[in-house]
Amino acid sequence: MQIIINIEPCPYVRMTQRGKYVKWNAQKYLGWKVHFGYLLRQYLIQTKYQGEFYSNLLKMSGEIYLPIGKYNRVDLSNLVKAIEDACQGILYKNDKQIKSYGSWDMIPISKDEMPKIILEVESIPDWMNGRIKLLEKKIVIKPSIK
Repeated sequence: MQIIINIEPCPYVRMTQRGKYVKWNAQKYLGWKVHFGYLLRQYLIQTKYQGEFYSNLLKMSGEIYLPIGKYNRVDLSNLVKAIEDACQGILYKNDKQIKSYGSWDMIPISKDEMPKIILEVESIPDWMNGRIKLLEKKIVIKPSIK
């Protein structure tokens, strides 16, 4: 499923419990996350999304279109983390469900163009789900006692 959200991305910000009320960048990130969630819900309503990803294991990839001035100052991994967090509880239950990443690209755009985020989300096939669950059961670390 391809999802297109017209919003300028905001990178993920690490924060403490107190920091989210004090630091301006934490406030900006939390506000962006709420706004992104609102736009994502609107998009999913328009496309009649049925919740097929909500409890499956997922593969996620995407493109992030940024103005050229911001393109050189942000970190791609923080942008991806912010998008994952903002989709949590809306598109999928928990970001732990993302077990595979495709290509993530940051694309510079001119000031005249609209910043946007294009997400590609797909369910991992059932045979892969079974294999992952089987591997999770087999991997048991036992402490050695001498």
